Amino acid sequence: MKTCSLPFAVSLLLFAAAALAASEPSHRLPRVVKTTSVVDGKVAPGEYAGGFSDEKTGIQVSWEADGENLHVALQSALRGWVAIGFGTGGMRGACMVIAFVDKQGRWIVEEQRGKALYRHSKEESPKLGAGVAGQIDGKTVMEFSLPLILSNGKTITASEPMPFILACHKSKTKLSKHSKATSASLVLETKTNSK
Repeated sequence: MKTCSLPFAVSLLLFAAAALAASEPSHRLPRVVKTTSVVDGKVAPGEYAGGFSDEKTGIQVSWEADGENLHVALQSALRGWVAIGFGTGGMRGACMVIAFVDKQGRWIVEEQRGKALYRHSKEESPKLGAGVAGQIDGKTVMEFSLPLILSNGKTITASEPMPFILACHKSKTKLSKHSKATSASLVLETKTNSK
């Protein structure tokens, strides 16, 4: 039996890793001088400088970043909870922002830390600036602001890809295993732009 040389094996692994990374979608995160977005649970046309519609989950992401904070709105056509996590391509270690209904029946936006196997817990030292969620016209909507220096020790830095995850449930508003999830990466633009 023939064996391959170590340099060839390493090259093959690097090629496979690059091919896998290339298959993951990448989305630009516009940089603005000063945000005009308002965390009110209503996403107005043109409120955010950028965004995209995720094919796997159907979540519409609207976002931008100023010099210090990330400003995000998620809109899900499904009626259940919705979440986004930053810093990893999976749940473990992700800085997650989740909109869900608590035991009193109120919509809550909470920062949590992803664990393994669909588990997460409330962040011990949250950095979430503001967050509002609810259902509008049959959609689950969440808006929030979060510092670019995340609670999991990662920093969203210009030109450096940052992995993130999206997840939602089709109908359950209380936290449970997701119905749909995906991963991608964001790239903060180096130049500031106006909306």
